[in-house]
Amino acid sequence: MSAVAESVRRRSSAQKDNCSNVTVETKDGYVVSLCEELDRIYLGDVEDPNNSNIFRQTKHTLQDGETSQEFCSFRLHSQKDLYLSVTPDRQLAVQRSDTVPDPQLPDDRCFVLHPVSNGSVFIQPYHHKGPFGPEVGN
Repeated sequence: MSAVAESVRRRSSAQKDNCSNVTVETKDGYVVSLCEELDRIYLGDVEDPNNSNIFRQTKHTLQDGETSQEFCSFRLHSQKDLYLSVTPDRQLAVQRSDTVPDPQLPDDRCFVLHPVSNGSVFIQPYHHKGPFGPEVGN
């Protein structure tokens, strides 16, 4: 974990009283932290980790005849044209867009929701089906 990400994690935990965090540094210079207890995703700038914002989740439904699939997008609350996205090489990024995601044409800002038996929800990039996780060496 980078020093900046560790700094954001410690600061977030201190500010939110015993908040468990998952922190990811994106390809384009942002730090994303998830506070599980408060059900929020925070965005901080690598250059200024004390400046954080909240992503708001928006749910969408793709209707295909009788079947439907639920997915979501995450838009930054303070800058409504910034979205959490995934690049073609499966890197987490922040994307600027003047349009909202189209429920009938999901793009790189869209994530599929998979409920898990323990009550959690696994969020997977819409266009990147298959396993996501750390590679395990020998």
